[in-house]
Amino acid sequence: MQIDHELIETLVLKEISGDISAPETALLDQMLNSSASARELAVIIRKKVDSVELNNYLQTNGNKVFTQEVLFKIYERKKKRKSILRYVSISVAASLIVFIGVWYSLIRQEANGVYGTITRDPHTSNNIILQLPGGEAMQLDSTEQKLQVGKLTINTRNRMLSYTDDEDASLMQYATLVVPAGKDYKILLKDGSEIHLNAATKLRFPLTFKGVYREISVDGEAYLKVARNARMPFIVHLPNGTVEVLGTEFNVNTYDSSRERVSLVSGSLKVTTAASTALLKPGMEAVATLTAVDTGMFNIEEVLAWKEGKYYIDNATLTELSAVLSRWYGCTVIVDTEKAAIQRFTGVLYRNQPVEFMLKSIQLTNTISYTKDENGIIHIK
Repeated sequence: MQIDHELIETLVLKEISGDISAPETALLDQMLNSSASARELAVIIRKKVDSVELNNYLQTNGNKVFTQEVLFKIYERKKKRKSILRYVSISVAASLIVFIGVWYSLIRQEANGVYGTITRDPHTSNNIILQLPGGEAMQLDSTEQKLQVGKLTINTRNRMLSYTDDEDASLMQYATLVVPAGKDYKILLKDGSEIHLNAATKLRFPLTFKGVYREISVDGEAYLKVARNARMPFIVHLPNGTVEVLGTEFNVNTYDSSRERVSLVSGSLKVTTAASTALLKPGMEAVATLTAVDTGMFNIEEVLAWKEGKYYIDNATLTELSAVLSRWYGCTVIVDTEKAAIQRFTGVLYRNQPVEFMLKSIQLTNTISYTKDENGIIHIK
């Protein structure tokens, strides 16, 4: 029988940490009972990592790291063969994506005993919405769709939107694509440019590019692959600046509108704000504030990890971490105590894991606890 080494390793490590669910326990038992190789692998993992070593590690490191991440670090350190796990340990300080979302607010209310509230605008939808020029709002999903609205043909497939429009239309008509918290989506523009939108992001774009420039607006985070057209430069409008390119790949992040980030993967681009202008080369990013544009190198794996459903946390406070949880999972998180708010964590978030999994991992540090009230609001203290 062919065994899934990665799945067995993951389940055994979750078993050791106490995070394994009843269905996962049943699956692990079934795999071990049906394969001698699986049982041998489980024995090797259990010998390399035990609960005593885990507790010692947590005490040494001040209980400030995710238990699951600790397990993988201990296991990876002991393995002589190359790991087939796809978990990445963080060992150096890195350029982190700014946490506060466009549709979220961070409120510090010490008088009321609330040290951080990360919440989503209750008026926003849980669905991916395409707002058309005429005011119509269409709900998009992951299934294959073909919709006709006047002369506009809309196609969706594999979580990507593409469309065809009336080339002879004399007026520039704009549509808006809104991606809510907890989801991501792609769009193929009329010129062949591809945009991958992260959670809590809004894109405004013309159905047909006309005139001297190709212009769009992004509020949130997006990765862009711009089709080259030297005769018609591509302009990306951010809340407080613009990015001008001819043909390139780059990431924009405006979750914190006071510190907009533009990270260049290939090609070249110019970032312009009211305060300054910066030219970027591949591997560089610009951090634009109201008073300056600072440039430097960035870690491409960490900045673009969101496209693969991962988010790296490096020594982040619980308040910062709760903002990410809220944006990725579409939930409201309240940090109730100052002691909890200043706790720091290192690890990796995975979009395909439920928020409860991450909260349990945090809770296992023994420094904080969480509850859910009757409205589904998460309280951490």
